[in-house]
Amino acid sequence: MQWTEAVLVGAIVNGSGLIQTCMSLVVTKSLAEASASAEGSVAVLAGSRKMVEVGALQVGDRILLRTGDSIPVDGVVVEGTASVDESRLTGESIPVYKTTGSKVFSGTLIVQGALPSVEVSGRVGRTQKVTDLIQEAAGQRTPLQDSVETFAKYYTPLVVLLSFITGVYCWSLERGVIVLVAACPCSIVMAAPVAYMTAIVTGLRHYFGTVIKSPSVIESLAKLELVAFDKTGTLTQG
Repeated sequence: MQWTEAVLVGAIVNGSGLIQTCMSLVVTKSLAEASASAEGSVAVLAGSRKMVEVGALQVGDRILLRTGDSIPVDGVVVEGTASVDESRLTGESIPVYKTTGSKVFSGTLIVQGALPSVEVSGRVGRTQKVTDLIQEAAGQRTPLQDSVETFAKYYTPLVVLLSFITGVYCWSLERGVIVLVAACPCSIVMAAPVAYMTAIVTGLRHYFGTVIKSPSVIESLAKLELVAFDKTGTLTQG
């Protein structure tokens, strides 16, 4: 029976790390899904009307975009006019008018008009850059995480000492292990990063593609008392 409790302690310690690793993989997968749609699509080259993979486009190539098309790469309008929905990037629901010389961004949608010629300006689009920033932010530390780990540095030795004293005083390894299991600090250290990762994934998947660039933003939200929006600010439910 004593060996069972000892194995349980090891399972809890390793299990908490496994949960955190799994959450990291979920975040990575969600970010990849957010940016993979454009990579796997095709584009029509202006002039020749030839279909090519988006990944094969080079800077300087010109593509044809029509109503309903999702813009696959960042570019500059050479010919045509169109209204483009940029809400995925900016949150603004009102389409933006594009004409010759205007910049267009990957991940946005043409809702009206056509752009017979758009020159590709970059292989890495703005949407991908935002995704990369989120990927980087997922590993950032926050003040709360620092505080929790500082607490754990003192809490963990105290728990081990208390477990040892209990085992010696009661002359029972089982009771000592029970104290260790009950007060195991793994959940305390794991709580903050898992909560932040879950919030980032939930925003991307369930709340209109909400992008959270940094975990510290989540901490700041808890302290907000007043939020101001400009005259064109987009408000959603909530």
